[in-house]
Amino acid sequence: MMVKRLLELKTFLEDIDNPAVSLSEREWNDVLQLEAVLAFPFAATKRLQAEELTAGTYLWEWKNLIFVLRQRRWAR
Repeated sequence: MMVKRLLELKTFLEDIDNPAVSLSEREWNDVLQLEAVLAFPFAATKRLQAEELTAGTYLWEWKNLIFVLRQRRWAR
């Protein structure tokens, strides 16, 4: 959520032109990639918080998360 909020504030941070809070274009691209990587674990975490979570559902969510991240070459 913090990364998403940072991206929402990008135009504001660029407008104030303060070197202490400004990021380069490469750093903004890194933030975008980080948001994409963290979206999958965030969604899986939300699903794992279900009231009626079974061991099978937990295992499926966990293995699916590993599979998705490996498919995207973010986790090794």
